[in-house]
Amino acid sequence: MKKLFKVIFFLCAICSLSFFESQAATFDISSYPGIHWNALGLAVNPENGNVFLTSLSYGGGDNLREFTSDGTLLFSTRTFADPRRGGLQNLVVGKDGHLFVNAYESDEGSLVLEMSQDGSTIFSSFSAEQYTIGGGGITYNPTNETLFLSSFRENKVYETSLNGIEINSFDVYPFGGGLIDIAFDPFSEHIFSIHELIYPIGPSSPSRHEIIMLEYGKAFNDNYSLMNAYDLNSAGITKHVLALDMDRSNGIFYVQENNQRIVEFHVDDLDSYPVIPNEGTAGTEFIITSDDFGKGGKVYIGNQKCRVLKWKDSAIRNRVMNRKILPGIYDVTIKPKGDDPIVIEEAFTIRGPKIQSVDPEIATARGKVTIKGWFFGTKKGKAYLFDEQGKKKKCKIRSWKMDIQTGKSEAVVNLPRGLYPGDYDLVVSNKVGSDTLIEGFTIE
Repeated sequence: MKKLFKVIFFLCAICSLSFFESQAATFDISSYPGIHWNALGLAVNPENGNVFLTSLSYGGGDNLREFTSDGTLLFSTRTFADPRRGGLQNLVVGKDGHLFVNAYESDEGSLVLEMSQDGSTIFSSFSAEQYTIGGGGITYNPTNETLFLSSFRENKVYETSLNGIEINSFDVYPFGGGLIDIAFDPFSEHIFSIHELIYPIGPSSPSRHEIIMLEYGKAFNDNYSLMNAYDLNSAGITKHVLALDMDRSNGIFYVQENNQRIVEFHVDDLDSYPVIPNEGTAGTEFIITSDDFGKGGKVYIGNQKCRVLKWKDSAIRNRVMNRKILPGIYDVTIKPKGDDPIVIEEAFTIRGPKIQSVDPEIATARGKVTIKGWFFGTKKGKAYLFDEQGKKKKCKIRSWKMDIQTGKSEAVVNLPRGLYPGDYDLVVSNKVGSDTLIEGFTIE
């Protein structure tokens, strides 16, 4: 008889409320002046469990506060910036107990400040303009004494020295929204990131709101790669999450939820997504996690066999084969050697290509154009232009690439000769499907 695993993403409201009420360290912050609408950062002091909160406070109010772990306010102060010019954002407790804070100043842009816990002294600062594009998170690795900075818009994490020199970087899976904040676990040396999905994505999609925490580690190589994905709705967190940190003394996570409350949880309290990422296309690599997969076997998406890249007892790394498969939601089936099949229902979504941008948008015949988007596939596909009469013109592909985990894609093409001035539809296609950018391109 087949083993059947069903991924459950949501708890009922009553269960969520019961869970929330059981959280001893959850406390309300909505009643404090200036917090209810513009609080941003959260940091936990591993020495005593106290919680620091920052806020923008453009009106000139306090922008740095310290609470005990049960919510007692210890102090509230104003530091750093003229209220008309900038404010404090995400932060972490780092080397020597100093606060390392993402900040914004209208003349200098994004900065990282090293300051005392009471905000009275700023020891150093460096520009973070190249790291925190669109805002971002910050965390600290106490072993290497380095910082990790995240970019909201780029879905990327940078490791830097304490004075801002880049050491390394890696892409974070764009789970439907920007990267809100990050935390470092010194026990596993893994990095965790917070994302939100607010549906509907399309006009026919059901309405729902998911808050997801991703876990990155180095299980398969020396670079950080996606290891696990967790559903924060299962911890009773149902509203907008603005900040994340971990108490490095005990592994407890804290989130700042919607400028209303601080919620704590342990990763073992959360429901997990067994297939990560749970969407992709031909060439996408994904991981399946569980407790006991045995020593080998086969993996399928629907009826299509996947290429197994690495099989461990607790994780299998796979690749979607470059074969024709229709977009849609599929079961994932694991067939361990000498054991019953394991079916994970509706666990993986096959996506067709999606065009995000064209650069330049206005060009000449035979010019070079860069097309960016998602899920183009790892195998070279095709690109076409269609004129107003529907006549197809094939573009020559110069390069074609896709990130095997995130699906982030880029194709560089040469435009065909003999194009008349006007607007053209642009089409990108692969073995899964196609996407059309209507009048997305103009020939001079």
